[in-house]
Amino acid sequence: MQRKSFISTELAKGWLSQFSCQDQTQAESLLNSIRHISVEKVTRELKFLIGEILQNQKGVVGLYAEREIRKTRGSVHKIFKETQTKVKRAIGSGPKAIDPIFRYKQDVGSEGVVANIITQICKTKRSRVITHPGPDKIRKQKVRHLIIVTDFIGSGTRICDYLDAFWKVKSIRSWNSLKAVKFHVVAYSATQIGSETVRRHKAKPEIYIGEPCPTIWTVFSDIKERKSIIDLCNKYAPNKETINDGFFSRPKYDPLGYRGIGALMSFSYGVPNNVPEILFRASPKWQPIFKSRVIDYSITPLLERNSQLDIEKALIKLRENNIQTFIKKNDLPDHSPRLIVFLAAANRYRFWNEISEQTGLTVSEIHELHQEAISNKFINEKYILTDFGKQQLDFMRTQHGALAKQLDNNVPIYYVPKQLRALNGV
Repeated sequence: MQRKSFISTELAKGWLSQFSCQDQTQAESLLNSIRHISVEKVTRELKFLIGEILQNQKGVVGLYAEREIRKTRGSVHKIFKETQTKVKRAIGSGPKAIDPIFRYKQDVGSEGVVANIITQICKTKRSRVITHPGPDKIRKQKVRHLIIVTDFIGSGTRICDYLDAFWKVKSIRSWNSLKAVKFHVVAYSATQIGSETVRRHKAKPEIYIGEPCPTIWTVFSDIKERKSIIDLCNKYAPNKETINDGFFSRPKYDPLGYRGIGALMSFSYGVPNNVPEILFRASPKWQPIFKSRVIDYSITPLLERNSQLDIEKALIKLRENNIQTFIKKNDLPDHSPRLIVFLAAANRYRFWNEISEQTGLTVSEIHELHQEAISNKFINEKYILTDFGKQQLDFMRTQHGALAKQLDNNVPIYYVPKQLRALNGV
């Protein structure tokens, strides 16, 4: 019995039925390209990334859950209180992890998920990690690293606002210039433009990303296909309202999402506002599939299954069709195909973000597979395949039948005939 797919659900069919017959193929492609992330995966990845900072940096760290900051006339408020003396000095406690900016709007967004992750980390790393420390605690505990944690960076605007709130505090600027404190930003995922925007901030934060966010520009590499998807988003945009900024009129809501990012990622607890409008914004004539940026609980398992590592798709993207044929025709241990995908990607790309973008593997998964590949002498510390690793790939590319011998489940990859081994001393 074939498992039900997300695209075959009544919800997806209802959404697709709003498009004309000639546009439904593009709409289905858009829907299929959304990468859905579970809260468990976000938790695992953020813990791994923060753990990497703790391992590589000395001293106590402060963790802050990124959230929306209050503003007055477009200018963000300071994150800490200051004395009213001539020489201003930061004082008091830190910011609240969850603090809605409007009293009438008590919605808790992704900051609730992130705040819970921070609490879990603080419970296990009490001697080194403090949650949302204020100036008094930063001085007393000698906090040396301020880590802002979020699940997603779209345009980078909200993270920059949060950094601005720190940067407006004179003591923070002073500590930073003296190298007494350093800023870090940790996110499960980020778009390229979002990462670059945050990286250019005056605070000069170091950025740690679990996996690059797929966008219309990265997923649809074919120019004609990409244009058809963008045209689709413009044609069916739910809100056609425009505003005039004094020079020309423009849409009030960008059809590709906030700041025109065109992100293609959703989370089990919500959808970013950077995804195309046709996916989440409703109108009298349009019913979105993720209404109010909320995921229908009934389709969450199907979305997660749809977003699992697709071995076939990843290898085709890497132009390794022969290796894909090899995997199909041979009974390999369950974990082997993931390692094969990693090795095939590492053979072409050197950096983790490139490997992640091409395969869908996260940085923690890449790290785990990298260590396994090193232990089996397929690759070195610098992500360069060894001769033995290259021989493994070459063997799979040239084989189109069953393996010469059945492998034990403890053997991670394959039997390689002796005549394919490199000569001693080579």
